This record gives sequence, structure tokens and C-alpha cells, in this order.
Amino acid sequence: MDGKCWSTPTSTGPGVIDQIGWLDLLDRLLASASSHLPADSLALLQHAGRRMRRRRHFAGFTSLVGLAGGTGSGKSSLFNAISATELAEPGAKRPTTAKPLVLVPSDQGSRLANLWVELGIAQVEAAADDLDFVLIDLPDVDSLDPSHRQQVDELLSDLDLVVWVTDPEKYRDRVLHDQFLRPLAGHAGRFLFVLNQIDRLRPSELEEVLIDLESALRQDGFADPSVWPVAADPPIGPPLGIDELRAGIRAACSEQGERRVRVEIARLLRLIDRDLAPVDFNRRWEKVRNDAAARWPQGRDEILEFVEVLRADAPEVSIIEPLAVIGVVTASTPEEIARYLDQTLGRALREILRPRALSKAIAAELQLALAEPS
Repeated sequence: MDGKCWSTPTSTGPGVIDQIGWLDLLDRLLASASSHLPADSLALLQHAGRRMRRRRHFAGFTSLVGLAGGTGSGKSSLFNAISATELAEPGAKRPTTAKPLVLVPSDQGSRLANLWVELGIAQVEAAADDLDFVLIDLPDVDSLDPSHRQQVDELLSDLDLVVWVTDPEKYRDRVLHDQFLRPLAGHAGRFLFVLNQIDRLRPSELEEVLIDLESALRQDGFADPSVWPVAADPPIGPPLGIDELRAGIRAACSEQGERRVRVEIARLLRLIDRDLAPVDFNRRWEKVRNDAAARWPQGRDEILEFVEVLRADAPEVSIIEPLAVIGVVTASTPEEIARYLDQTLGRALREILRPRALSKAIAAELQLALAEPS
């Protein structure tokens, strides 16, 4: 094995990162959709937009890498091995990680300071060596203290890469797979997996465990898991596989920042797609307007029914009282009445629906931007 990746991830390189343009379009979508999106969809979009904008504003394109896993997997030892420090307290001194510990590249400390304030992280250290990504030792996800899991959940959305650490004893733990990994399989591209403490296995056992671990991850929904065998703190000799793992993290980080934002925005667009559906107003209005004008004043009932049906597709039109907008119709011929209806109620409805049409156009533009190769 010699510390090499069991399943090497493919990479097309960092490409041209256009996250700022995507976020600008998302901001425009928020502005146009504020009048017609349901409150829960709007809140979801606003929260995600603020989070991604905050993350990008404070961190720029510096990658945030989190070490996650269960108690006893050796996360803290791996943190020390990757960073070439002794900041994290492994083993008996620190049997569980209670608070995130952050290691920041020495030249990025001041620029990232506000991000840690926003994220509520207190323990931040500067890296002494050539570390070129932020490394975060996350709380243990299977701790009996529920606040540990809550901290991890809150931080996951801000991470570019999650390095999930397990060991030969707990790698098949069903609780970890069922309650933690399987629900996160939708973010598979942001995960690397580490089998730590391989010094406890014979070579033949190691290969069997790696095959079994990869099989378990595929069952969880990780289609092409990258599994790295390491020994972060063997009792005899230097750590194993750390240089290879560090290089693998760097390679994954080069594309994950862009991919993470792309995937997140695409997910949001899917969630609000129904709310942005066009209402085909012009075609529907033309028929109702002409039919109502042909049998005016009895045609007012058709106008009222049309507006009521329209409200089901576009609740924002509920602010209008159709007969009050139309007022007194003095025109005589059906053609004149139709023209009058268009100039009064038709114009008012078009104005109310204009942000919906604009939102749909911006969403389509954003989808095209996301689909463009980097």
C-alpha cells in the first residue's frame, strides 16, 4: 500500500473559477424574487446566499479542509501529522474533540480572522510550515454531547473538503454509516476518506479492510470513494502515507472550491424551480379578455374567475382587486372593451408579474453559467 490512495480521484484541474459571477447572479435572483417567492423558499435562498458570500468574502479562494470522524479514529493525531505540529491533543489527553481547532497558513491569518468570528471558532493557530490550506479538526460526530454534532453540521456547509477519518475497528460501524455518512452522500465530491492506524494490520488484512471499506461507502451512496491508508502516529517509526495524503488533499482542493459553489447553487435552483414556474399570462389573458369583452358586463365574472385561478400559480396577484382596477367601462364595442381591459387590469397584472418573469430569466442565465465548462 505504502500510503497511496486506494481509489485515486480524477481531476481536470482548477480551471477558470467564476464563483463571483455566479454569486452576483444569485444576488440578482434574490432581489427580483423577493416579491413572489414563498417565505420559506426566499429564506432558504437568502441564507445560502449570505453564507456563500460570507465564506467567499472572508476566505477568498483559500480552501477550508475539515477532519471529521468518530471518537478514537485518530483525527487529532492526523491533524498533527498533516500540519507537522503538535497542536491537537490526541489519545488520553483529549479522548474526544469538543471544539474545532483551526490551523491557518501563516500568511493568511489576518485576512481570515473575521471568518472565525462569524463561524464562532475560538481556537485558531498559525501554521509554521508550508501548509497552503486551512485545516480544521472538527468535534467527534458520535460524541454523547449533541452540541458536538451540531457544530459539525453547521461547519460542513462552509468546508471545501471533508476528510473523513476512520480506523480498522470502527470503519464498519453502522451508526457512523447510517446516521452520518449516508445522509451526506449527496456531497460525495467533497469527501476524502482516510483509514488511519494501518500499522495495526498485516498487509493482507489491510487490503481486505480497504476493499470492505470502499464497498461500505458505495452502499452509502459514495459512487467513487477515495480511500487513503495512513498511520498518523505509529508506536514505532515515522507516520505512514502522510505526504501522499497531503498531496491528495491539495489536488482535491484545487477543484472543490469552485465545484462546491456550483453544486450548492444548482441545488438551490432545483429547490425553487416550481416557485419560478412561468404562468403563461399573455396567452391566457388574451383569451379571457376577448371572451369577457364579447359579453360585457356579464364578462366580469370571467375576469374574476381568471384572476382567482391566476392566484393559484402566482400568489403575488392577490394584492389586486380586479373590478376596482377596471373601474367603470364606458367603451361600447368588444374591441374597445378588450383594449380598455388590457390598459387597466392587463397592465396592472403584467406589472405585478414582471419580477416573476425576470426571476425566471435570471435563473435560466444562472443555470447556463453553471453549465459552462471551467
